[in-house]
Formats: sequence, structure tokens, C-alpha cells
Amino acid sequence: MQNDQLIFSASMLQDYVDCQRRFELKYIQKQSWPSIPIEPVLALEELISRGRQFHFLVHQLFTGIPLASIKNAINDTTLREWFDRLILFYNGQAWKKNLSELHIDSQLNQYRLIAVYDLIVQTSDGKVAIYDWKTTLHPPKKAFLKMKMQSVIYPFILFENLNSLFPSEAIGDHSVISMNYWFPAFPENLISYEYNKIIHQENRELLLNLLEEIHKKIKNGQFKKTDNVRLCKYCQYRSLCDRGVCAGMGDELSFDSASDEIIIDFDALPDMDADV
Repeated sequence: MQNDQLIFSASMLQDYVDCQRRFELKYIQKQSWPSIPIEPVLALEELISRGRQFHFLVHQLFTGIPLASIKNAINDTTLREWFDRLILFYNGQAWKKNLSELHIDSQLNQYRLIAVYDLIVQTSDGKVAIYDWKTTLHPPKKAFLKMKMQSVIYPFILFENLNSLFPSEAIGDHSVISMNYWFPAFPENLISYEYNKIIHQENRELLLNLLEEIHKKIKNGQFKKTDNVRLCKYCQYRSLCDRGVCAGMGDELSFDSASDEIIIDFDALPDMDADV
């Protein structure tokens, strides 16, 4: 497979950063999903389903579906609580333009990038903000999320395409962008990062170096396994790497330090009965 056949997303690059072998199995070899990433299975299915339903409900809200109609269709108690918290959060904002579930493709030299944004907004004071809804079991630390590839590639792509998204508005310089993570289970834990031209140039170099490295490994096939074996407990390919058969337990996830956190992004997981 050539690099021009791949469209790189945040989840793809995160897989590579976490474990090069996982990236190879998933995106180069297209290996089917041999193992579940977390136990118990029924609880995992419920978390995946609830996260996706929440995103769908929020998208309906920002596309103009009447609020009463949306709420009347919610049968899950936790989901209703999450959505009510989102409404309270939304009512406290001063947004004059909302772009929900927006797909943006971008080019970085010969490489193609893509991001799917939960929400991009322009505020009343002319700033632009990315909002991502995270339905995680625990609120991660700000330093941890800042290191994730989503925090790199999402504002990078928006920066590159800002003028085409807001052609009639006076945006000013690109330092008005922010990346925001909001957690319906922890509504007070909004995590935000400011973005500017200096960070953008740093991210450009980071992404180019990473993409060039991946391109070279695709050619020579040298994808190594991660040295952090804790990650293997929550990897669907662990049995193929002889790193265990049993999935990690959800209540075993540790959040003791920013460098040791493991976050299961349920929205990024495939359906339990689907191939990767």
C-alpha cells in the first residue's frame, strides 16, 4: 500500500504513536478484529452505543430538530441526563455560527489528512472553537489530552481551512482558534487549548516527520510492537502479538498520572460484530 492511498485521521496516527504494529495490522494489513479490547463485553457494547447515540442527539440539536422531539425519543436515563447537561452548557454559550459533524479533508505535501468535527463554532466575539464530546468513563487530565494526536491534527486542519469555512466573516489572525473537550458525564471538566501560528508551525513539522516515518515503514515493513505492555491489555490485536488473550477490565483503568493514563475512546471503536 502506498502512502497516497491512505487518508490519515487522528485515530490512525494515534494508533501509530501508541503501537506501530497495531497501525500495521489495522490499516496496512486490514486485519479483522480478533479480540475485544475491554471486559465485560455487554458493558462495552452499552458504552459504545450510548456514546454514539449521544453524538447523534447533539447533531440533531445543531441541525435544527425541535428540542422536544429529540428529548421524547430518549429512553436511556443516563443518556437523557447527559443530553440535559449538554443543553445547559449550550444555553450558556454565545455562538453565532455552528457547524456540526463536519468532515474536512486537507493536504499536507503529498499526504491527505481528514478530521470529523463534532462541532465547530464561531463565537459572538469572532473567535472560532472546536468542541469534541468525550463519553469516557473518567475525566482525563489536561496534560494527557494535549499529547493526543486529536489535539494536534484537529486544530491543524481547521487552521488550514479556516478562510474557506468562514468566507464572509472577519476572523483576523489564526490565534483565535481553540480546541475544547467536553464530557457529558463530567460537565464541569471542560478542557481547552489555545492555538496560534507558532503552535501551528510546530504541528506542521511534527505531522510531516510522523507521516514521512510512516511512509518509510510502509516501504520496508518495519513496524515494531509497543514497549508499553499495559496498552496491550486494551488492544484488539494482543493475541496476534502473543501479549495475552484476556481483555483488560474496565474498572482496572488507571488515571494516576498524565503519562500513565489509558483512555478508551468508545466513539472510535468499531461495532462489536464488524471487521476493522
